[in-house]
This record gives sequence, C-alpha cells and structure tokens, in this order.
Amino acid sequence: MYSLKYLVFSVIFLGIANWGATYYFLVHLFKPRQKLVSVKDKEMLAKLKRKTGLDFSIKLMEIDKMIGFMISSPPFLPVMVFSNKLFNAFNNNEREWVLLHEAAHYFLWHSLKFALSQLIILIIGLLLINKFIGNNWILPVSLIGLILGVIYVQIAKIFEYEADNYAATHMDNPKGMITGNIKMRKANTGILANPLMKKLFIIAVPYEERIKLAERQLNGLKMHDG
Repeated sequence: MYSLKYLVFSVIFLGIANWGATYYFLVHLFKPRQKLVSVKDKEMLAKLKRKTGLDFSIKLMEIDKMIGFMISSPPFLPVMVFSNKLFNAFNNNEREWVLLHEAAHYFLWHSLKFALSQLIILIIGLLLINKFIGNNWILPVSLIGLILGVIYVQIAKIFEYEADNYAATHMDNPKGMITGNIKMRKANTGILANPLMKKLFIIAVPYEERIKLAERQLNGLKMHDG
C-alpha cells in the first residue's frame, strides 16, 4: 500500500516539476527525422567566451515554441539547446540575452540546484505521507504532490531570476532583452500565455518582469553615460 502511495505522489510531483523540459525537449528530440544542428557562428561563440570564460556548444532543434534549455552542468561540457523558431527570429542583441541567460544556469550550477531542490522536496513529501496519510489516501496524496510541485516551481523561479539578472547586467545592449521578450510573448501563446499556468506551473520568469528588469538596467546605463 505504501509503495503505491509513494509512486502516485512521486509521479504527480515530478511531473509538475519537470513537465516543460520533458515535453519540449524529450518529446521533440525523438520526433521522426528530428536532429540537433550545431551553431557555427564563430563571432558569436567567441563573444560568449569573452563574457563567460567558457566554450559553449549551441544546438538548434525543431520545437514549435520560442524556448531554450541548458542541458548540461559542471563538470560536463556546457551545451545549450534552442528552438529554431527562437534563434531565427532573434537578432544579435536578442540572442545575446538568451545565450547569457543559459550560460548563467551552467556556471551558477543551477542544474544541480534544480535537482537537489526536487530531491529535498520529494523526501519531505514521502515523509509526510508516511507519517500522516492512512486509508482513503488517493486525494490527500494527490494534493500533497500538487502543492509541493507548485512550491518547487516557485523555488526554481529564484534560479531563473538569477540567470535573467546576470544576462541583463552583462549584455552590451539590454534592449535586446526587451525586444526578445516581446517577440516571445507574441509567439508563445496557448498554455504558456495563461496567467494561472505562468504563476503556478511555469518556472520561467514572466515576460513582463524580464522586460522591467532590462528597462531598469538600460536606464542605469543611460544615467551612467550621462
């Protein structure tokens, strides 16, 4: 009985915590004829290395949304993946924003922090179920999985704020962060545009908050130059 409770909780919690990466990366990766294409822009790669001190591998794949992922963590080689839809629509300033954002995930060890956060919350949930949940367990176990999944998303958003802040403060022109987010907001409709989904279940920082962050950075640069 307890093993089934633990399984139901784990599936709900981990499903909420990882639904985005699972769907947009794994599902698309194994589509027929899907392949990762390496970006060979030497100037862009050299600029990214100057700003971060790291050699990044950048891959593109066919995804129907404008999104990107950092798919590795130290000590492994840094690899980031973007949708063709995003990379082709962005200009150089906008690309610099997403590149620096994903780079920050790597050298700030966010992949490890994501994993540790999930593990800690998962253990807390299992302990709660073991101590407090008896018979008629399906609803309370499901609610624990849902609530802890939402709590994890809010914690993970902290790491996303860190990556956005790093990108905004290291860009040559923070305006690219503004125009890039405007393009993403227009393109990523459906579930990614639903206010409740964005608040509870989507780890990424809302477009409006990213735009405000970039505007503050841009205004600060103007005051400094003045």
